[in-house]
Amino acid sequence: MEGCGNQESLIIVGEILKPFGIRGEVKVKLLTDFPQYFFEMEEMFILFPDKNQTQKKMSIESARPHQGAMLLKIKEIENPDQAESLRGANVAIPIEDTVPPDEDEYFVDEIIGMEVFAGEVLVGEVSNVLSGGYHDLYEVVHPQTGKINLIPAVKSFISEVNLEKGRILIQPIPGLVEL
Repeated sequence: MEGCGNQESLIIVGEILKPFGIRGEVKVKLLTDFPQYFFEMEEMFILFPDKNQTQKKMSIESARPHQGAMLLKIKEIENPDQAESLRGANVAIPIEDTVPPDEDEYFVDEIIGMEVFAGEVLVGEVSNVLSGGYHDLYEVVHPQTGKINLIPAVKSFISEVNLEKGRILIQPIPGLVEL
């Protein structure tokens, strides 16, 4: 198991929820619209949520769908105790191995952390992207008040997404945003 160079070049495609079975499989929540990554990739990166953002490259032995999630067998993990050590970690792949987003689509990793403005007024920072039925919702937290707003990720509310400036401009309707 070895580390990888630059975490910035990785895209998170899943979150390890828990061990599964006695062979050391893990249940993975899908965080991608392309579950085929789990079948196509021979190696993935495990990103641990510790303060050092530890990451390890691991080999994929097998993957199979299970109740809306993915069961992943990692070669380096041989038993449930080792699998337990991965709980809460993210599964990522190099960005160059991903399907590029369409125009006006973005990777979740690109959106999280962006500042959201209504005109010149700071609404907050995107802390999470929630997958909804028809569209995603941006969970936006105001830095001073801690107020959480859910902004629909649709063109009628989102005027501009500027990745270079790390800024999203919204056109809220009355009652959509509370500061």
